[in-house]
This record gives sequence, C-alpha cells and structure tokens, in this order.
Amino acid sequence: MRILIVSYFFPPLHAVASLRPASWARTWSEMGHDVTVLTVPKDRLPFTAGRPMPTTVKVVELGLPELFYRIRRLHKEHIQLRGSSASCDRPTPIRRIVRWLDDYRLRVGIFATCRMPDLSDLWIRPATQWCRKAGQWDLAVSSAGPYSTHLIAADLRRQGLTRFWIADYRDLWVNSPTCTGLFPFTLAEKRLERRAMKHADLITTVSAPLAHILSENYGHKKVRIVENGYDQQDLADIPEDPIFPQDGKVRIVYTGAIYKGRRDPAPLFSAISKLAVDGSTRHLLDRLEVIFYGSMTHVLAKSVKEHKIDPWVRLLGTVPRSDALRIQRDAHALLFLEWDEGDVDGIVSGKLFEYMSSGTPIWGVGVTEKTSTGKLIRDTGTGILFGVDVAGIASELVGLLTSCKKEPAHPEPDVLARFERRTLAERLLVLASEQISSAPLISEWAPEN
Repeated sequence: MRILIVSYFFPPLHAVASLRPASWARTWSEMGHDVTVLTVPKDRLPFTAGRPMPTTVKVVELGLPELFYRIRRLHKEHIQLRGSSASCDRPTPIRRIVRWLDDYRLRVGIFATCRMPDLSDLWIRPATQWCRKAGQWDLAVSSAGPYSTHLIAADLRRQGLTRFWIADYRDLWVNSPTCTGLFPFTLAEKRLERRAMKHADLITTVSAPLAHILSENYGHKKVRIVENGYDQQDLADIPEDPIFPQDGKVRIVYTGAIYKGRRDPAPLFSAISKLAVDGSTRHLLDRLEVIFYGSMTHVLAKSVKEHKIDPWVRLLGTVPRSDALRIQRDAHALLFLEWDEGDVDGIVSGKLFEYMSSGTPIWGVGVTEKTSTGKLIRDTGTGILFGVDVAGIASELVGLLTSCKKEPAHPEPDVLARFERRTLAERLLVLASEQISSAPLISEWAPEN
C-alpha cells in the first residue's frame, strides 16, 4: 500500500508525541509498504534526538514562515529567563504580566499545539497544496495534536486523493480535558472538527474514556482504541554501563514536561520537607537526589524554594532520548505525576509505557485508581499509587533511604508485550486493511465538492 502519515511531531524531534507516528512509519515500511511522512522541518527546532528512520521511509518536511522560528526563539528565551533565580525572586511588573499571559496561554491551549489559534495553522496551506500535487494514496493517517494534521488529511480525503483516512487522537481537540479553548475560536473549532471527522473512515485514540467521548460525537462504529506503548528496540540499543555515578545516592527521577497546576510534585516536596524538619530522619536525606529532566521544569523553582528542599532537588533540561531511557533504567524510582480530577481520566501519556518497560518502580504522585493511568500501573504491578498522601510518600522515602536498595518492578511479560509499539502499529494497519479491502479504488469514484 501507498501510505501517507501526517504528523507535526516526528523524529528527530525529541518529544513523546513523535514516537507514536514514528513507530507506524518504521513498522509499516519494514512490512513492505511505501510510506511517506509529511511533517515540519526539525533541524531548527530544539532538543533533537532519536533513532534514525529506515531509508525506505520518505520524510517530507515543509518549511514554515520565518515568523514561526522568531516566535519560537523568543519563547525559548522567555522560558530560560523565567527559570532564572532573578526572575523567581524579583519579577518586574512587565515580567508578571508576561508570566500571567503565558500561564493563560497554556491553560486555554492557544499557541500550544492544542487549541485555535496555533502557530501550526501556518502549516495547513502549504501542506494541503503539497498533498494535492503528491498523487493518490491507499491510506492516510493523521496524528493530532495539533489539530492542523486532521484538517490537512480531511482535505486529502475530501479531494478523493486517499481511499481511507484514519484520524488519530493522541490528545482530544475540542473536547480536550486540559485546554478549554478561547472564545470565539471555540465556535469555529467545533464546526471545523465536526466537518473534518465526517470524512474520517476510522477514528483512533489511546484510552477507553477518550474513545467514549469521541464515540458520543462521531458514532461507535468509527472509533477504536490503539494504546500508546514502548519500543523494545530502543531499550535494547542503549548502552549497558550505568549513567549515574556509583556514589551511594538514591535517585528519584522525573523525565518529561511539567505543567503548572497539573503534574504537581508538591506532595513529594512536602514529604521531603517533613523528613528534613524531623531530627530522626534528616540525616537520611544526605543520600537523596530528586532530579527533574525535561522542558518547563523552571515552573518548579518557586515550589522548591517554598518547601526549602533545594539541597535535594535538581531541575535540569531536556536530555537525548537514549540518555532518558538509561536514566529511567538506572534510577531507584520514577516519578509519575497526575492530578486527581474528573477531567483527567483517559489521559495516558506515552511516557508511562517507557516507565513501565524500564524495570524501575513507578511512584504515582497525584495518581489514584480512579484514572486510566492509575489502573494501568496497578494492573501491571509496575508501581505504587500515592495520590496526595504525604505521610505515605514520607514512609516510603524512609524505607528506600534506609535500605538504599532498588526493588525492581517485574510486570508480567505477556501483559507488557501488549504495549510494544510494533505490535500496536501492526494492529492499527490490520484495522485499516480490513476496511480498505472493501473500499472502492480511487479511480472508481470522484472527489467530493
């Protein structure tokens, strides 16, 4: 089959969002299909890393206007300034305003690859023009967010240039539980999404709760669950030598983005603070190092100072993917953050599956059995769910710091195998192939108006 994958995120961009479409491209190409990926240039974006694609995968990178890169550079400089101690201690009135605007932007999801408007809107026109000239496809798969990928693929299907279209939702668009959207753009978004999904032959997403929402909007027959997962080959390729010095330290590690008001490590910080003020346990903290790797870790600087735990917490930047996998493997515990609210159920980060496959126990802070994430950690036996139980976290810390011994997580191999990305990619293609076989050839039907 001739397959087109439309994804804003794709290797070598070092982001969890890149991994899902990358696994499709790699697997389907290795199965003998003709795979093309339509994406944006990555060489000018930060934090690039990752295993190279097979040469049989064609990657088409359509450039964005220079304005896009200027805004990206300004935003990066703002993040670096915001994470500085001067910015935390003595923010000027202008910085306070900029900080408020940035927090508001993230809360509603605008210019954050989630809600409209977004910088990825600049990509829609050149991408649709390219699609109309690139010939015909047996299968098109768009991976969102951002939502622009679905608008591009919908045009492709509407023009009669693909026999079958799968609209994949890593994250929801209009029904996003984390990004509320901005009026009056919300009105346009509802209309655009509904019009686009009318042309989708299959809609996929990562969990049952998200599938339920999409089914209510677009019908049960169209919607299927294809979970996030992990790449066994990535784990096999990383060096065996330890990434941390053998210095007797107990390391609790977080890898990934931090969002203010969500993914909040405050219960862990309170537990460390609790041990610090207790004379009988303070000495144990000499063995502790809590490390945050990833983007947006600057938002934790104020909380670290308020809890007075600076000596034991390090806020570092993004590291190459191979290093992140070694860090996850060699840590004593992996911190997974969630917020216990009704709207979070169904959000299952791809990062969780990397954690599950690392062999390192997961500490679920803010995580309970009410959510899909909590149920997954519980059912696979890969970690502990603390919720916001500060006393429980403190007790577990004391035990770990006293023994200094890592207790590896041992999930059942057959349970973990369900989430291997190659298996999931093969399953998605089977779902499509069953229906493509009965779809008319492109030459047999005309494009819609």
